[in-house]
Amino acid sequence: MNGLCELLELLTNTGKKVSAISIETGFSNTDYFCKTFKRMYSLTPTEYRNVKK
Repeated sequence: MNGLCELLELLTNTGKKVSAISIETGFSNTDYFCKTFKRMYSLTPTEYRNVKK
């Protein structure tokens, strides 16, 4: 499983905090992770999680 698929899987199918997911998928800075995610998906990780549930 590549990093992006793993990241999306963790967001949609676990209750892990976004900060834990960002570290687990290789981002050392949660703010950078959230900004990068929003640029890619036009949603924050939390918004993405809520839409996909």
